[in-house]
Amino acid sequence: THPPNGFEYGLGCVMCADKNIEEKNLIMQIKAQVEQVEIIKVKYSDRSTKGIFYSISTQHHTKEYQNCITSSDGKKTVKITSSKLSSGSYSVHYLCDPYETTKLLKDYSVHLHHSYHSQPFLIIDFQQYRVKPSHYLMARSRSHLTYFKYWRLAASHDGKRDNWITLREHKNDSTLAQMNSHLYTFQIDPNTCQEFYRYFCIIETTAKPIGLSLASIEFFGQYYKENKLNNNKFYFW
Repeated sequence: THPPNGFEYGLGCVMCADKNIEEKNLIMQIKAQVEQVEIIKVKYSDRSTKGIFYSISTQHHTKEYQNCITSSDGKKTVKITSSKLSSGSYSVHYLCDPYETTKLLKDYSVHLHHSYHSQPFLIIDFQQYRVKPSHYLMARSRSHLTYFKYWRLAASHDGKRDNWITLREHKNDSTLAQMNSHLYTFQIDPNTCQEFYRYFCIIETTAKPIGLSLASIEFFGQYYKENKLNNNKFYFW
């Protein structure tokens, strides 16, 4: 997988005809799958921290909880990659564990290192699952006094550099700096997200990044499980 290309990706990059056909075929395959699988709905409720990650980790509330990022058999159901972690940062898999959220909120966080050469980013690969989110939750740690205000949530079917769509753009958004709460849920316009995606990316977009510092991430909406896993080549920024 590869994060979206540059600050203003998706503004008319010239792609070859074969690649356009490949993308259209992939979308048609996904739409055909949706008609044949069981769609699981995970509705957002106020202040809830248990969404799609939790549902996958419990096989939709039928099994004992096991973090889908760090399964005991070594086969991760969901994979997370990121830009460089800052010294002392927790591992990214803690972001998707509601039972670790309380600890991270109090004292620690997952902090993605910033530089003037690249933007801090986090990529979530649901692998066999396809997700159509209606909301996404982010939590910040009380221990951090600086908060990013410019970021973007993007989604992709294949995780390739130029095949990302913006689901929500945040510009000079001070939500994470508010002191009356540490959990924040953002709604995604249903007209923007009309399909199920495998990959999601959170990326800081300002020209002078301060780094992404988070205590929790969760999605709400709908998802389903594919019958076959198609592994794509990974690309790193």
